Amino acid sequence: MTVALTSMSIVFLAGSVLLFVAGAGHSRQHHVFLATLTSHGLLPRRLVRSSSWCVVGAELTVGAWGAFAVVDWQLDGGLSVAAALAQAGLYLLLLGYLVALVRLRPGAACGCFHPATPVNALTVVRAASLAGVALAFPMLVAAETASVPLTGPQMVVSWLCSATLVAALSVVPHALAGVPAHQ
Repeated sequence: MTVALTSMSIVFLAGSVLLFVAGAGHSRQHHVFLATLTSHGLLPRRLVRSSSWCVVGAELTVGAWGAFAVVDWQLDGGLSVAAALAQAGLYLLLLGYLVALVRLRPGAACGCFHPATPVNALTVVRAASLAGVALAFPMLVAAETASVPLTGPQMVVSWLCSATLVAALSVVPHALAGVPAHQ
C-alpha cells in the first residue's frame, strides 16, 4: 500500500467518523440543530423539521457506511465505491449549503459542532476537502488494485486533495477551541 493511499484512507475514515459524530450530536441535541437551521432562513419553514431529520439520518448512515467500507477494504481489498460516492455526495451537499450560508447570511451560526460558532472559510474548506478525498479515494484504490500506475493528473489530484485536507485539518483544533487559526 502506498503512502498516498494509506494517508487518503485515514483521511477518508476521519471524514466518515466526522459525519457520524455530527449526526449523533445533531440527533442528541436536535432542538438546537433545528433552531440553528431555522435561524439560517435558507429552507422554507415547513421543510426545516423534516430536512433536519434527513440530515441527521444521512450523516449517521453515510458516516457508518464509509467507516465500515474502509474496514472492509482493509480486510478483503474491496472498497465500496458506492459508500465513497455517497460520502462525497453528502459533503458536496453540505458544501453547497455552507457556501450559500456564507454568502447569504455572513456570521450565521454553523451548527456543525458548536452551535454558536459562525460558519467561516475553514468550514467551507473542510467540506470541500473531505468531498475531494471521498472522490479521489476509490480512484487510488482502483489504481493500486489493478497495479496500474496513476497518471500525472491523477497523482496531482490525489496529492492536492491530501495536501488541502492536511492544511484544513491543521487549523481545526484551533477553530474548535475558539482560537483564530491565524494566531
